[in-house]
Amino acid sequence: MSQSSTKYRPKTFKQVVGQVNVLKKLTSLWDKKKFPNGLLFYGPKGVGKTTVARIISVSVQCTHSKFGEPCLACRQNKRNFPIFELNASESTGILDIKNFVKGSTFELSSTKFGKKKVYILDESHKLSDSSQNLLLKYIEDSPPYVLWILPTTRPDKLLDTLRDRCRSCRFVPLSTDEVALLVQRLLKKLKCKYASEPLVDALYEKQINGGRAIANAVDNYASGLQPEEAVQVDIV
Repeated sequence: MSQSSTKYRPKTFKQVVGQVNVLKKLTSLWDKKKFPNGLLFYGPKGVGKTTVARIISVSVQCTHSKFGEPCLACRQNKRNFPIFELNASESTGILDIKNFVKGSTFELSSTKFGKKKVYILDESHKLSDSSQNLLLKYIEDSPPYVLWILPTTRPDKLLDTLRDRCRSCRFVPLSTDEVALLVQRLLKKLKCKYASEPLVDALYEKQINGGRAIANAVDNYASGLQPEEAVQVDIV
C-alpha cells in the first residue's frame, strides 16, 4: 500500500492543511512583486516545509494560474522545469554543494520550459560551515531568475549571514481542528468508512500534530489497527 504522506502530498496551496500565515505571507510577497531570491523554511519535521517548497518551485514556472495554485499541465511537466533538489543530510561535502549550485550562474534557457531556476536544499543545517559559506556566495550573487529555498529543522545551525540573506518563514504544528480536518480528508481519499473521531482523539493524546506522522497513522487506522495502535508511528 502506498503511503498517504507521499501519495496524497499537496500539490497546491489550497490542498495544504495548516500554515495559513506562511501561505498568506508568500502569496502577498508574490503579488506585490517583492518575492525574495532566498527563502528559509524552518520548523519541526513533517509539517510541510519541503511540500510548500515544491509547490512554489512549480508555481513560479506556471503562467496559467495564480501563485500557489500551479495548473495540472505544469504539475505534470515538473521534470521539464529547471528545479533542483538536494538533501544535505545525504550530501554535506563542499564538492557536493559545488556541483549542486554551479548551474545557477548559467543563463536561463530560452526554451519554452521554465521561468525560474529553483534550488531546494533540504536539511540545510547539516551543511558544513565551508559549504554554507559557498552557498552564501551564490545566494548573494543570484540573478533574478534564480530562487533558493532552504527547509530546515535547525535554523540556529545555519550561519547568521546565510539566514540574513533569506526571508524566513516559520512552520508550526497543526492545531487540533487542523489535525481533525487532515484525518477526515485522508480517510475520504482512502475510501475508509471508519469514524475519524477515535483516531483524532488518539493523536491528540499522543501529541502528534505533524502532517507526515498523521498520514502514517491514518494508513495504520485504515488497515484495521485500533486507534491506540495506529498512532504508534515514528516521531522526531
